[in-house]
Amino acid sequence: MENQLMNIGVSGVLSLMPETKEQQNVFVEKLVADVTDGNIDPLKAEVIVCNLESVCKKYRADQRVKDAVMREAEKYHKDELQNLYNAKFQIKEVGTKYDYTGCGHPKYNTLCAQIEILQSQKKEIETELKLKSKMWVFVDAETGEVAEVFPPAKTSTTQVVVEILK
Repeated sequence: MENQLMNIGVSGVLSLMPETKEQQNVFVEKLVADVTDGNIDPLKAEVIVCNLESVCKKYRADQRVKDAVMREAEKYHKDELQNLYNAKFQIKEVGTKYDYTGCGHPKYNTLCAQIEILQSQKKEIETELKLKSKMWVFVDAETGEVAEVFPPAKTSTTQVVVEILK
């Protein structure tokens, strides 16, 4: 791979990737067809796509890239960013978060404490229910209420999970 990358370069590889939604759809359809027709080993394709996802995630998380993209976007007028490279760019605030812990609102603080206790109690009951495999009778020690309790419904999906080793 390293020799191939040296020959074509990163920018050459990027130039081969889809640039529009239509190109994405065509690329995916051709990849799926090649995999399902036996032209590409499905496990190898899965590893390559898994690596590509990881590359994209690491690239977009890199602060140097975020800074470079912001610097470049700031060079353009807002209207110019509306259709550039077949994409719409916007400079805006994202991921706004509020921290209420320092507000000092007594009712809020009381509610948070109550919620924490209730969540802990709920988790304990869920842990107990997971261990049950058949119906059982529950007697509430406080109220004396008796109820038939059934194990939780459980669903899962079987799939191949890919872990890149090196």
